[in-house]
Amino acid sequence: TAHEGIEVYKSKMPGSDKIVQELCNIEKKTFPKHMSMTETLDKEMKKPNSTLLFARDPNNKQELAGFVMFSCHSRAGTITKLAVRDRCRRLGFGRRL
Repeated sequence: TAHEGIEVYKSKMPGSDKIVQELCNIEKKTFPKHMSMTETLDKEMKKPNSTLLFARDPNNKQELAGFVMFSCHSRAGTITKLAVRDRCRRLGFGRRL
């Protein structure tokens, strides 16, 4: 299915610190420094209308393949950030996220 392997981030989930660390690593490698949200990522994820979905690397379930952060306001949504790890690009992760 289109949602297979996609998980919703929750700050209380097991391994959440490791997940945030991996998200920051992917984000740092994907975007130029001036576009990086690394320092505010945790704060953004705690906003009430923000949601973060992530996908695990199918070849290594301990690593993330990518993530998307978005916010919803009434009937409109905005993608804040979408990033996929280099080696996982062109495999459909961005589309599924």
